[in-house]
Amino acid sequence: MLKRFSFFQILILFCLFAMPLGDGYFIPSAFAQEEALETAEPVSAGKASVDKVPLSSTEAKDLIAVLNDPAQREQLIGTLKSLQKIEHSKNATGAHSVLESGLEVGKDIWNKTREAFGAFIQSIANFKALWPWLLQVWSSHALQSEIFRICIRVALVGVGGWGLSLVFAYLFRGLRAKINAKAKDRVKDTEAGQEKLELVKKDIDDSLEKLELREDAVKAKKKEIEAAIEEEKELQERFAQAEETHAPETLAHAENLAAKQALEEVESQAVVAQTVALSDSGAVKASTVSPLTPKETETHPDPKLSKNQKALLDIADKIQQLELEHKEAEQELQKKKQKVSKKQQNYNEIRLKTQKETLANRSHLVAYALAGFALDLFGIAMFPFLALLIQLLDPSSDARTMAAVWSVTWFANVVQTLWVAVLRALFNPVDSWLRLAAISDRAANFLFKWLRRISGFVAWGLTIIIILQACTLPGSVSAAIGKLVGLTANLMLAWMIFGARPYVSRSCTMIANRTPKLATIAGLTRQLWWICALFFDFALWWVWAMNMRDGYQFIILVFIKTCIALGLSRLLWIVVKNLLERGHNWLRTEEVLSDEMQERFLRYYPALEKTLAVLVLIVMLLTVAIAWGVPAHHLFSENSFGAHLLSSCGAILLALFVGVFIWEAANIFFERHSKKLEEGNPTQRQRVARIRTLQPLFRIILLMILTATVGMTILSELGVNIAPLLASASIFGVAIGFGSQKLVHDFISGVFLLLENALTVGDMVTLNKTYGRVEKLSLRTVHVRSSNGSLNIFPFSSLNEITNFSRGFCRVIIEAGVAYGTKVTDVREVFLEITETLKNDANFADFIIDDLNFLGLDRFGDSNIVIKATLPVTPAGRWPVTYEFNRQIAEVFEKRGIEMPFPMRTLDFPSLESFLKSEEKKYYNPKEEQAEPA
Repeated sequence: MLKRFSFFQILILFCLFAMPLGDGYFIPSAFAQEEALETAEPVSAGKASVDKVPLSSTEAKDLIAVLNDPAQREQLIGTLKSLQKIEHSKNATGAHSVLESGLEVGKDIWNKTREAFGAFIQSIANFKALWPWLLQVWSSHALQSEIFRICIRVALVGVGGWGLSLVFAYLFRGLRAKINAKAKDRVKDTEAGQEKLELVKKDIDDSLEKLELREDAVKAKKKEIEAAIEEEKELQERFAQAEETHAPETLAHAENLAAKQALEEVESQAVVAQTVALSDSGAVKASTVSPLTPKETETHPDPKLSKNQKALLDIADKIQQLELEHKEAEQELQKKKQKVSKKQQNYNEIRLKTQKETLANRSHLVAYALAGFALDLFGIAMFPFLALLIQLLDPSSDARTMAAVWSVTWFANVVQTLWVAVLRALFNPVDSWLRLAAISDRAANFLFKWLRRISGFVAWGLTIIIILQACTLPGSVSAAIGKLVGLTANLMLAWMIFGARPYVSRSCTMIANRTPKLATIAGLTRQLWWICALFFDFALWWVWAMNMRDGYQFIILVFIKTCIALGLSRLLWIVVKNLLERGHNWLRTEEVLSDEMQERFLRYYPALEKTLAVLVLIVMLLTVAIAWGVPAHHLFSENSFGAHLLSSCGAILLALFVGVFIWEAANIFFERHSKKLEEGNPTQRQRVARIRTLQPLFRIILLMILTATVGMTILSELGVNIAPLLASASIFGVAIGFGSQKLVHDFISGVFLLLENALTVGDMVTLNKTYGRVEKLSLRTVHVRSSNGSLNIFPFSSLNEITNFSRGFCRVIIEAGVAYGTKVTDVREVFLEITETLKNDANFADFIIDDLNFLGLDRFGDSNIVIKATLPVTPAGRWPVTYEFNRQIAEVFEKRGIEMPFPMRTLDFPSLESFLKSEEKKYYNPKEEQAEPA
């Protein structure tokens, strides 16, 4: 039953219920009281003596009257306390911090809330006089007998009245059954008419749906026919042009055809004459010459026409046939539209007739419901009749007894029973045909159950209070019980409001679907109606319980102002949200900004949206506070919490904005500077690499500085004394300096290495005999990825040897070991030829920066001579050029027959040969081999 509440609904509920409505405890009254005291002349605390003015007799009497009146005495005490607080605040020196002001405001709110809650509890739970009254009843026999007499007569009225009402209900059961049956028949007639109307409506809907499908089909067919006609007309124009072009040929062909046709006609006439002669002789019986069919006509066209003319005639026939089909489809669609229009006319007639019958049946149902209500009145009349009999026949009746009897009669019986009869006539949960309200069975059952339950509780509660008052219960106790009864009834009503949310939501949805113009109003009603209902439920009870003067007018005025404030806040948020969305779309579609800049700016969009949402929420709370009567100048007066909070929030937001601006400006500067160098001059890549290497270091340092500065600013604005923090940070820094000398050593070594441009990200280096590519440079370490994929991390202080292969240029060392007898000039020609080949290759031309430096014969080997040369290349082309040069050396040497010998060794073991011969003599016997064949 309870659905999830949205944040907006909870916020409105809080705004409407956060204010205590007690007299003297409501926020505007408190501020008004303090403002009035501020305008009065303050009492000077610095005076050594105060002039004593004697009181007159009239003033003394007024003062005694104020002190004797509890309400005026409490008001005087509250005024003196407020005066003391104002004087204490004026004597306070120095401005408080935001945290201190917040704590003071929170303490003040807590004290006021506690005082208001105490006054509230004291007003609704004032049972101090209950125990003395119970003791008095316990000790007084006369009072006990009087209470017993009252209870007996009250019970007699209640039990007797209900008994007589049941008797009348039994007597009128037949008449009630007849009324029920007639009403049921009327409802059946109405339902039958509605069912018939629904069937006709369904038939019309089906016909309309079929008509729409037919219209779509006709439109599609029309488009196809129009397209076919256009195509046929184009063909017709084309054949007409061809006919005009070949007109002479067509005439000559026509003359030949005419001569041939004349000859065929003569032959055909001779055949016909011969056939007639045979028929006269009886050789041919019942033979007739039938005319040609259309197909035969088509298959035997006029031979005088050309092919183009025949095609033109065929096209004209097709166009005429297509137009005829389109006309027939239009006529068929028009007939169906006429049929549907007749059905709609019939439906309108049946609907009007059904409405008239429904109205007539509804009037009869009202009469039947009033008849049932009239039958209930006979039972209701038994309660006052019985009370009147007791008053006339009881000899010992007194005013208290009759007051209790008549209270039971009117409140608990007559009014409650009459109310239940009205509810049964409106929301009959059992017999829907006797229900005047046109609602569903579930809604009728819900309303009848809860309204009867609440009214019964209130009626019997008031009755019990009146009976207790007749039993000499003190007025303060009965007033407290009455307030508790009212609170319980309001809680029951609140629970009923929560339970009615689905029904109201369903009704608002139906209204929005039927009337789209009211969709917005229906949506707001669906979301907010229960909040307004709960507000008035508890606010009206509070005004009544606290006995506020002009309270009802005041809560209506506050409610209207709060709704206006919330509406303006909602409008402000819609405007802010629209501006945010426009800015977001502008950043997405702006061509001046690069993709990286767009992503950088859009990264702060969620944070900006949340910040603006919080600001709009604060504005809403301020407008609601002003709507409740809080003066704006009091919220933001000098040395007030609002002024401190506004100033501190502004300073914190400004510090955050400046920090973010500096951070993003530095990042944008680095990125743009590096891109400018890359795009402007390709030779500046080394400088760009250095900038990208130093950028993480600068970013970390800048981030630490900005974090420390902004953090200290925020703490200072919140009222935290940062001097001890700075002193502690300095001492902590000294301690860290002594304890982390190695860390400082690494950091300083890294700074000098980076400033000397010894390493950059992407360089191929050898660090401590480990070769690889530099992947990352941090404050104290360098990360090198070796050729086998392992990641090696070296502290800067441990780098004793650094070999960088990515500075300026590299030389590819080319060595070739050839056989003795090979001419060095032949090898030199091969080296020069391969160099020219690489220079002409687009994959390696950019890597080679100079000509080959042929060094000549380098050394003599055991089986070869080594010829050496060098080739200057860029750092990126060192290994690609080396691998390709060696590959081509192997291919060219093989083609030209240049031998590249490899070392071979021969091992001689004399002792092994003698050992094998001895073993062979031992195991080898020639005589046995000669005997085996025999």
